[in-house]
Amino acid sequence: MENATQGSAQNQVQNPNLFAALAYVPLLFILTMLQKGDDSVHVWHAKNGAGLFAASICLTVVVQILFGILPLSLLGVFALVAWVIRVLILVAVVYGAWNAWNGKQWNIPVLTPYAQKIPLEKWFKKVAVVSAPEAPVAPVEPAPEAAPVAPIAPAAPVAPSEPTQATLMPEDPTTPTTPAA
Repeated sequence: MENATQGSAQNQVQNPNLFAALAYVPLLFILTMLQKGDDSVHVWHAKNGAGLFAASICLTVVVQILFGILPLSLLGVFALVAWVIRVLILVAVVYGAWNAWNGKQWNIPVLTPYAQKIPLEKWFKKVAVVSAPEAPVAPVEPAPEAAPVAPIAPAAPVAPSEPTQATLMPEDPTTPTTPAA
């Protein structure tokens, strides 16, 4: 049983186009640029994915604005058109991811020329991590011992006081008081 599990794990080969296909999923073009930003094919697919994401955001904004200003008689037609455009964007996402998975580049009509102008390479530059030079570390001296603290003596007991008329029954503020003579 153990050999069958090892054999199936050895037969699994990670598709080199996985990140290209993931670039079409909304916001995952960022992951593609972070992982494979030095490969021109992955950058091309990430730009297309960013273009589709930007197009869906723009469509959402336009739809919300137009729903607020259009008369009720046009809302049904406009909602149908907006729905068809959203379905077309979804089809473009699925078809683009499928082509990327298979190693092909598909030009999305109207969108790809604009999407390829997005400067993702500039936004996601690979930054070389520079490590600090090794310097000798001075040994840490132990902290001096603190002086012992004297215990605090308990307070003397307080004798209870006799209750007075003021503590037993406070005066009613609505009744007039007579000055003591």
